[in-house]
Amino acid sequence: MNSIIFTIISVLIWLASVLQGTGYGDDVVGITRIAIFAIFSLVFVFSAQKELSKKNMLIGAIVVVSFVIVPYSLKQGTSGIEYLTTFLLVFILAKIKMKDSFIKITALAYGAMGILLLLAYNITPIFSKWNPNTIAMMAFFSYMVLYLGFMNVEKRLGKYFIIFTIIVYMSLISITSARSSIIFIAISAMNVFKILNLKNLYKRNIYMILLLFPLIIAIAITNIATTPYFKDLNRWSMENLDKQIFSGRDIIWDYGFSVLGRHFWFGGGVINNGMHNSVVTVLHAFGSIGFIGWIFAFNSIIAKANNYLEDTYVREALTAFFLMYLQQAFELGLVASRPNYIPYLVLGIMLGRIKLLQSKEKEEEARIKIAPKRRFAFKLRRSRDEF
Repeated sequence: MNSIIFTIISVLIWLASVLQGTGYGDDVVGITRIAIFAIFSLVFVFSAQKELSKKNMLIGAIVVVSFVIVPYSLKQGTSGIEYLTTFLLVFILAKIKMKDSFIKITALAYGAMGILLLLAYNITPIFSKWNPNTIAMMAFFSYMVLYLGFMNVEKRLGKYFIIFTIIVYMSLISITSARSSIIFIAISAMNVFKILNLKNLYKRNIYMILLLFPLIIAIAITNIATTPYFKDLNRWSMENLDKQIFSGRDIIWDYGFSVLGRHFWFGGGVINNGMHNSVVTVLHAFGSIGFIGWIFAFNSIIAKANNYLEDTYVREALTAFFLMYLQQAFELGLVASRPNYIPYLVLGIMLGRIKLLQSKEKEEEARIKIAPKRRFAFKLRRSRDEF
């Protein structure tokens, strides 16, 4: 596979993510996803079983039971199956050796598409009926792929390019009033210019805390909403920001927790696409069992980066994923019956890059093993000639 073909595939993934919320061809898309899930599940089982530890096999079984078997047996639909196609995308991309050119060209394409999307929203009536938060999220995700490809630039011109794109993105997204997207772009910018050093977070015991961050936020905010200070906070927000302090998310998350209380083990069985928090969405739909399997599935994927964090692309793919994941403590798209594929594309790029590095390690090991044999053969021939 060359870089142009991979970029075309990545662009199609971006287009699929943009169209997720439109409703175009929902029935066909749903059936197609179920078929894809069935086919690639069989491929996955037969091709990856030797690579999976017993722990990961158990995690996979928990996810399939809670996301697929239980909801289907209770006649709650197939939203869990459709969502799990995202992990199959990660599996497929992980089989591709991610060269520098693959990542950089895809990053440029995503950066351009994100800006074009924002310009179309701000200037034309094409996306006038779309939720501004959805536009902002797609733009933010697009920016994060651009970030992944160019965060490591050292030349002055490259730094100017990054500064320019950050300013353009933040200026255009600000029109949507999507606070979370602006905040996380600002965090990424601070990491680019070493104001923050996010790689210090990449320790095994920190991963789980980061993955639990949306749950911590939801619990904290639903509790704050019950205090006497909440009315004062809400009044200040309406006066200064012209919107409620939590934009009603406290009410949505409280409802999600109430459903979890009634269906603690396996949840309600149907993904609610309006929860504005990925963890609450999983707890609401698939209960505590599904949540445990889901969170450990992410953790097992992320942990593969531990030995390769010196590679810029692996490290920044992990950074890009975490910034998107953390942003999903306030937004929606990561977990949905029509999920956004871009965060999973980034995970796939990370695993594909690791595959490339592992292949280079094996080549180097083989070269080192062969070198002494060649030296010995050379000495043997030389001694014979001298004799």
